[in-house]
Amino acid sequence: MSQTVSAAITPVAGIVATEQPLTTDFDARWAAWQERGRLQDRIFRRRLWIAVPAVVILAAIAYTLLSR
Repeated sequence: MSQTVSAAITPVAGIVATEQPLTTDFDARWAAWQERGRLQDRIFRRRLWIAVPAVVILAAIAYTLLSR
């Protein structure tokens, strides 16, 4: 049983020892995540600039045709 307990404790010590590189890696991944989010927002807004006027025009046409 003592081998099982020591084997379970050893990986935890390895994780604690590598805390600093994980933090720097996390910062880089977080910056990349934010940049992807900005890019997706920009793409979504461009699509809205095209889709909203098209929907408004189609709704006006449908309203005009159905109100006769």
